[in-house]
Amino acid sequence: MLQQTQVKTVIPYFNNFVKKIPNLKALSKSSEKKVLKLWEGLGYYNRAKNLHKTSKILIKKYNSQIPKSFLELKELPGIGDYTANVLLALIYNQPRIALDGNVKRVFHRLFNTSVEDTVNLFKTKRNGDLAEAFMEFGAEIIACDIKEEGLRDLEKKSIEKGLKCHICTVDVTDRSQVKEMISEMDDKLDGIDILASVAGIHNRYNIDEMPDEIWDKMISVNLTSCFNLTKHLLPRMAKRNYGVIVQVASVAGIVGSVTGASHYAAAKGGLIPYIRSLAKEWGGKGIRANCIGPGLIDTEMTQVMQELAVKAYLSGLPLGRIGKPEDIAGAAVYLASDASSYVNGQLLNVCGGYLMA
Repeated sequence: MLQQTQVKTVIPYFNNFVKKIPNLKALSKSSEKKVLKLWEGLGYYNRAKNLHKTSKILIKKYNSQIPKSFLELKELPGIGDYTANVLLALIYNQPRIALDGNVKRVFHRLFNTSVEDTVNLFKTKRNGDLAEAFMEFGAEIIACDIKEEGLRDLEKKSIEKGLKCHICTVDVTDRSQVKEMISEMDDKLDGIDILASVAGIHNRYNIDEMPDEIWDKMISVNLTSCFNLTKHLLPRMAKRNYGVIVQVASVAGIVGSVTGASHYAAAKGGLIPYIRSLAKEWGGKGIRANCIGPGLIDTEMTQVMQELAVKAYLSGLPLGRIGKPEDIAGAAVYLASDASSYVNGQLLNVCGGYLMA
């Protein structure tokens, strides 16, 4: 109840809650509707839902007792490393250290660990998958996608490599889904420090032949999704006075498109001033926001391009090759790290010299 809410505000809510629901058994037998009604006005409703779910599990599985095992505690809804350690220390007097996001950042800065990790980035072959690249450099990630199959594959890889990954099947164009996911995961992980947003689709239609729904979907996925994510995440980052936004845009957002992708160029072009605006508005609260502008990258999205179009593009390109996914992953990890701590509101073009400005 106390998350981002003053004690004096919480006290009457707490007293009323324990009056109506005095113990664990009463909580487990209450309806979710009743619990949410008593919680109404405090916000962070996922906490109330998780509290209700956990009460049922404790009654059924643990005979109304709090588990003494760290791993068992973490299986309970809404319980992350920090909360599990706090419970074990306070209830069972176990020698536990509770590290929240703020303490972790202090340690990083005191011992310069994040800079060392960034140096290693340039000594190691980078993984082309953005999510895997972040995990391999020590990040605990939340991977979100509308398709569950790809997420399961990523989860399997992370387990095999001993990396930290949480998966969420989310439609980032659905504001209610995004809000719920951020609330749940930010609470569970004691804070989300970095947002790397890569949501995107691509197709080709001439203006006079483009159905309205194709335009709307392109703008929704490629542009509005960034608004949905940052709207709910930025206030949480600001509360901790730390955060990093890395948004993948496109050089098409600068130069436009002559190949039937004006809607794609419009969406990607909208991201760049939006991110720069976030950098100005939120920089004073410890938050950096930057964009990556990929050129032609060898992905499924670009493999549909005609051979002649690719040759024409490469003919004027100083590096003379198509970009690789790991080129984007490396740029993203750099912008998310403390090596770029004085970089804010910038567009980093990763395009082989296609644009030089």
